[in-house]
Parts: sequence; C-alpha cells; structure tokens
Amino acid sequence: MVFASAYINAPASAFGHTFLRFDKDANTPLLSYAINYAANTNQEKGVLYAYKGLFGGYEGRYSISRYYKKLKEYSALEQRDIWEYTLELSQKEIDRMVRHIFEIRHFYADYFFMSENCSYNLLWLLEVAKDDLKLIDNFKQTVIPLDTIRAIVSKGLVKKTRYRASKHREILKLSEAIKNSPKALQFAKSEEYDLSAIKALRKEKKIASLQLAIALLQQKRTNNKITKEAYLPKFLTLLKARSKLGRLPKKDPQKPSSPLEGHYSTKASITYSKQRVRAKTKIVYHDLYDNEQGYLLGAYINFLETTITYQEHQLKLEEINLLEIKSYAIENTIFKPISWEVALGGKRIFNNGLNSYLQAGAGVTQGNEKLYFYTTITPTLYYKNHEEVSVSANLGLLYNPSKYLKFGLLSSNEWFSKKREILQIEPFITYSINQQSALNLRYEYKKINKKREEELALSWFWYF
Repeated sequence: MVFASAYINAPASAFGHTFLRFDKDANTPLLSYAINYAANTNQEKGVLYAYKGLFGGYEGRYSISRYYKKLKEYSALEQRDIWEYTLELSQKEIDRMVRHIFEIRHFYADYFFMSENCSYNLLWLLEVAKDDLKLIDNFKQTVIPLDTIRAIVSKGLVKKTRYRASKHREILKLSEAIKNSPKALQFAKSEEYDLSAIKALRKEKKIASLQLAIALLQQKRTNNKITKEAYLPKFLTLLKARSKLGRLPKKDPQKPSSPLEGHYSTKASITYSKQRVRAKTKIVYHDLYDNEQGYLLGAYINFLETTITYQEHQLKLEEINLLEIKSYAIENTIFKPISWEVALGGKRIFNNGLNSYLQAGAGVTQGNEKLYFYTTITPTLYYKNHEEVSVSANLGLLYNPSKYLKFGLLSSNEWFSKKREILQIEPFITYSINQQSALNLRYEYKKINKKREEELALSWFWYF
C-alpha cells in the first residue's frame, strides 16, 4: 500500500491518496505495477468539480501503470512525500486479488470524494485477498486515506515501512547548502548556466549548485516548461560539469514525522468560559488549532464543522462551515507559492442572525517548519435578507516547538460598509495528550464597532 501525502495546492488532494503496488522483483521496485482507483474528472475544475466530486458525479475506475510513472506524478509533479507500507499477504492471496482486479478493471462505480473513493475501493481488494479480513465495516460515513492506513496497521497487515522524499524536499535540501552564496543560487536558478560564474567557489558549493541546477532543470522538463530540444543540451552540460567533481557523501532530506503519528481525522470539542459553553464537531480533518505532528504544515481543511453554544439558558446554532480550506505554503529561496483560503457556510454577525457566506482570499507565508507567519486578504460575500460584502486583513503567527505543543497568535480586521468593522485578536496554546485528545487554552478579544468583548476559554479536543 502506497500513501502519497497531501498536496497543499490542490483541494482534491488535501487528504492524500493511496494506491497499491505489486512487485515482481524486489530489487527493481520502480518497474513494479501500480493499481490505482480514481475519478475520471475530464480535467474539470471549480464549483462543478467540487459538486460532482462530493455527490457522485464522476466515474471511478481502476487503472494499471508502472510505479515509476506514479512516482513522477505524485513526487515530482505534485511535490508529495511517498510512504510505502509492505503488506503481509501470502502468494495465494495476492494471486486472488490480481485476478479480481482483471475481472473488474473495465467497469466503473460512482465516485464520492468523501466516502467511496480511492482508499475505500482498495479496502475491497484487500478483503477479496483475505476472506476473514473486515475493513469496510470500520468506515460508515467518510473514508480518509490516512485512516485506511491506520486500519490495515491495526489488523497486523504491515510488516515494513519506507519513506521517499518528494522532489520538493530534495530541492530544498540542496538549496540549504548554498543559501548564503548568491552566486551559486543565481547560477542554479538561471537558464544560461555560465560555468565561469561558479568557477571560484569551493568544491562543496560548486557541487551543490550544479546538483540544484540539475534538479530544477529536470523539474522544468517534467512540468513541460521547457522543450525536449532545449532541455537535452543544457542537461548534458550540467551533468558533464558535475561528473568532473567526484563524489561527496549524500545527505538525504530530513524525514518528516510519520502520517500515522498524527491525531485522528474526526474531531469534537467542548469549550468552557464564564460567558458560555460551546460544543463543536466536524467530520474531518485538521485545523489551525491542531498540532502539526504527522500532517502537512500549513494545510488545513474542515468539512461540515458545526458550532452550538449554550448561553443564558439558551441553546443556539452559532456557526456552520460546510467547507473551509486554508493553504499556507511557505515561501523560500526557490519556490514562491501563493497562500490562499476559501470558506463556505453560515455564521452570526452584527444582527446576531445566521448569515450565509462565501469567502475567498490570498496572501503570502514566510518562515520554517517550527515558526511561520501568514498574511492574507479575504473578501467575503454575506447574505441573509440582502447581500453584503466585506474585506478582511488576516495575520497569523504559529510556533511548533515540539510534537506536543503549538502556540498561535491570530488576528483579523474585517471592514463592512457604513463604517462598520469587526476586529478579532486571539492568542492560543494547544497541548496534545495523545492521538485522540488535546487541551486548548485561548484568549479571545473582539471589537464589534465600538463594543468590546473578551473571553478566556478552555477547550478539550477529542479526535476519533
């Protein structure tokens, strides 16, 4: 079973992806066959893509390809880390599964992003292989790829794990060696490759610059940003220069925490303060308040998050987020991604009524895996009895000192028409007890026009 981690710039890939690999020869895994189940989307995007994906508007089909092609797709093109889980299956069980795949490979089923998806249909194949295996029964409403990996681990099916770093991580590792050498960086990112520009550099810097140049050139070719005719002479020039410098000990990128070490994907929380008690639940997945262990940094997605408050002997629906996605991809010397966020749901504002809203915005993120900050501008369209538009400026500072602790400082200033505004400032700390529970303490300051509200709240997070 192969798990491709979440891809921060594609909402459909925010949960990761799983597929199977069948090895004919353990010494040549790249030539193995990959069995993939995916939706045939015809390259559709936008609202129609989301709607059809959620409600079964696409055909789901199995496909067979070489493993190296899947690695190219996920590791190189989409910059996703790869985790390989060798399964404990007998040859008889593997043969039974292969025969079943060939029986159904030309048929299709309706594809649902949240339930009958890539991982769900792979669980069926495992149950075909092992008659006594019960995996499907564990998933009633949502099927998250990471949860299916946890399920097969719990059944004792995994005997070995291997990690493959994405091309993105490899490129960042190479750039670290020359980040303080402007000449080396400029050479690697240029398209002319004037070797005289790095002639005076030390051997280690020169090698790092050439290897980075090769990796970036290969990525351009993979993404079809350079033609084959233009690519080959430049590639051969760089390889020839690199071959003259001999070998250096290879330093692999730092291995991230295993996806299996993160919190479970469904979440419920209870928050207590002097003013009120708040209950919140969501189907999936990972938000700003959750610790980052095992998850892709800066990628947050909530689906069907509902908040109910009890205040002054009254129970009230405070907010419902149908979908909320935040993608805070960190800029660096090589990559300059755009951070973005989108949300759809309903919440209470000035008139204390529940207003439906649609929000979308963009910005930038700076920092590293321990400490980073983001800033975004997000226009929002509200509707209750009439349309209303606002614009908000958002700032966030997040610090992850360990796998147990997370600190944050969030702020937003939202401007409406008629000189109305909402200012919110919120420092918080989250402490993870284990994969299934965490404590969160936060101070909430809100200024609605000239009215101020303050609240110190303690929350218990339960993941399941």
